[in-house]
Amino acid sequence: MNKLLTNQVKKHFGLTIRSSKNLSRISTVHVSKIITDQGIYLLKGKEEQESRMRYIRAAKQHLHEKKILIPREYLTVNGQPYFTFENKRYILQEWIKGKSPTVSSLENILKLGKLIGRFHHRSLGFSPPADCRAMGALDWENEYQADKRRIDQWYKKHLRSDSPKIKWIIRYCKRFSSRAEWAYQKLLANSCYNEWKSYPDEQHYLCHGDYHPRNTMFQKNTPYLIDWEDIRHDFVSKDISRMHFMIMRKHKTFCPSRFESFLQAYQQQNPLQSHELGLLYIDLSFPHMFERFLRKSLYKKMNTNEVASFVEN
Repeated sequence: MNKLLTNQVKKHFGLTIRSSKNLSRISTVHVSKIITDQGIYLLKGKEEQESRMRYIRAAKQHLHEKKILIPREYLTVNGQPYFTFENKRYILQEWIKGKSPTVSSLENILKLGKLIGRFHHRSLGFSPPADCRAMGALDWENEYQADKRRIDQWYKKHLRSDSPKIKWIIRYCKRFSSRAEWAYQKLLANSCYNEWKSYPDEQHYLCHGDYHPRNTMFQKNTPYLIDWEDIRHDFVSKDISRMHFMIMRKHKTFCPSRFESFLQAYQQQNPLQSHELGLLYIDLSFPHMFERFLRKSLYKKMNTNEVASFVEN
């Protein structure tokens, strides 16, 4: 952390910094652990709209009231929730000391299923200020079409590639594109989908938006959820799918019984009705993971065997 930013932290929060450690590899986001005379904190800075930050703060306040354990945020000495420096808005958070679970054991998979189920169940009832809404439910149809289009465009662009691993992906692109179209048509035909979209905000779930093991911390047996920058109103499938993807990558295969165990643990905390399960399976059947695999160019960090295993799974 440079001297100018250090002085800003001292000015706005009244802290005397002994040392700091940068935790982010992304240039547009600042995340650092800071050790001060007053304690250990997490400093986060990002170019974010003020309305978006108000939504996140309001959602966090709701979750605090519902007894979901998340890091506390501290006000500046002037009572403001953040300060602005070099186009980034900086917040100061409680430092959570603990360990992130791995998904190598079934015990941890069940813990993670229960944790996100409890969060979703308790998230209901949140209605944000009218001018800072974040509603993912209204974007599903456009999202499905855009994702299918990206798969098709990637296929056309790489069709004549001589790379062995690219050829593996090409082999499966049409299958995934067909599955994307199938899921899109199922979504449009689902009678509960349009009804769900019309729900008022307080009847929609909050979704974490980036639910994976590293965004959970356990202080002994006490679970915390961290990193709330992607929180929004949406459906539970968005968080379930993200964790399912991480479990599959860790074990290098899809295991139906492992997924069913995760879902059963989830439903102990947030029982889903039959129409909700229908919507869940439609969204899980859409190849979101494959589209992300292409869009993020994750295959570039894999060898041919790893790519083949991924697309087959």
